[in-house]
Parts: sequence; C-alpha cells; structure tokens
Amino acid sequence: MKRFLLLSALLITVTGAITRATEQQITFHKATETNILQIINFIDTHAAQKQDKKIDFPKNYKRSIIHSQIANNKLYYATNKNSIIAFKKLFIINDSNFYQYIAECEIRCKGSKITRENSYIIENNISKNTSEPSPCYEFNNSLIISLGKDFAGNYTIATEGKDELNYDLLSYAFQSIQEDTVSTIQKKNPLYIVLLYVLTKENDVINNDLNQNPAIIQAFNNFIKKVIDKCYYTYNNQLYHNIYKTFVSTYDPNSNDRLPLPDDQSMAGDGNELIYTIVNNINKVPGY
Repeated sequence: MKRFLLLSALLITVTGAITRATEQQITFHKATETNILQIINFIDTHAAQKQDKKIDFPKNYKRSIIHSQIANNKLYYATNKNSIIAFKKLFIINDSNFYQYIAECEIRCKGSKITRENSYIIENNISKNTSEPSPCYEFNNSLIISLGKDFAGNYTIATEGKDELNYDLLSYAFQSIQEDTVSTIQKKNPLYIVLLYVLTKENDVINNDLNQNPAIIQAFNNFIKKVIDKCYYTYNNQLYHNIYKTFVSTYDPNSNDRLPLPDDQSMAGDGNELIYTIVNNINKVPGY
C-alpha cells in the first residue's frame, strides 16, 4: 500500500515540476567536455562523502572516467542559475561483456552472488508483492539500459522538490536516448526492455522520504509508453521490479588502480531490475 501511495503521490506532484523549474531557473543538459571540471567539483563537494565512506573514483582516474562517460553520451545534469544541482548517468548497454559485469558485480541479479530480497508487479501504477517468476531475459533477447548507481553515477542535492527534480532530469535523459532506443528495437527486435540501477539502502527504503524508486519507475514507464508508440507496438501496462542485495562500491581515493574495495568496506545497497515485456512483439497498424 505504501509503495502505491508513493507512486500515486509522484503522479500528482510531478505536474507542478515545470512551473517550479521555471521559477528556479532549472535547466537540463547532456554533459559535454566543457563540463568535466564542473562535474568533478560537484562530485567532490556533494556526492563523494556519504556516511563517512568514500563513494568516489580514485583521484588518479576520476577525470578520465568522467571524460569517458561524457564522450560516450552517458551523463546528464541539471543546473539552477548555472550551478549543477543534480546529475544522472543513463545509457543503452551495447556490449554483452559489460552487461555481464553490471549484472553480476553491480546489480547481482546474475552469477553466484544472487540474493533476491523482493519482487513486485506494477500495474496501473499499483505495486504489489509477487512470488511468480519474472520474465527470463538475456542480453541477446533484450534491450538493456543502465542508470548506474548512487553517487558514482547519480546524485541530487537534497532540496525541496527533490522528487520532481529527479523525475524531470530522468525524463530528460530518457528523452535523449529515445531515438536510439527505437532504432535499436527495430534492428534487434527484442522481447524485453530492462532498466538496471543500484540505490543505497537509505535511498531505497519504502517508508523513507528519500526513496528514489517512484520517480525512476514513473519516468521509465512514461519512456516505455513513448517508445512502444513510436514502434507501433501494443502497450503492456505491466512492469516487473526485482530487488537484489548488493553494495555501492567504495574506492581508496589514493589507489593506483580502479578496483573497488571489498563488500565489508562498502555501503549496503539494492540492485534494482525493472523488466518490461514487449507484447507479442507484433506491430500495430499506424494510426490505430
């Protein structure tokens, strides 16, 4: 019930986000090379320290990592009066080996470390627990999107209207990959569209105002509707949401390599998996 209330509340509050964004001069952008130092400064100031643990890249690699993410069109950010107040990482996974790494080491929905904590079915914005098996997707039969993980790839300064800001920035990022998504679906003809992301426990607590899942689910669902419509598929109003035990990687800031520290030195997190099944994979007639 509380998950339903959170999702419903988001549907109501999001309608006012554009007005507030205009009043506060909030704008949304895809990151470019000119933003590298600005994003690094934002990470150093706001995102790197959490509960006295470093959730940041080693100093020697931070610039090259951010540069690589920007060069590959993965980073999006929001500004208020030209100051960054949030950033997100969002991209389509095109490499099977990279998907395997994310699935096994970050989300932990594949491989030997799987501990599924909860499973939900979301229909008409109502989320309820389920014990039925989720769709069995694989890289080869799916279009898989990554939203990254808290702090290393996603952070929003805690302010009034944070849910709306998260939703608006996510919607902007999804809109930016919509054309590539439609093109990939037409070429690959997948059975599933999947979104993978990691949240810290405190940002994925059902009864906590910090819970980011409602904004993510709503933005993803709206993105799916637009993509399915452009592909002339029949929309299936159902998402599977699986949550796995994982950790948000921490790093030694002075390390000479990019390897994360062990789990016992990392923050407890939830690996989230949203799965949308493309109905029958049969095209509608345009205009109907």
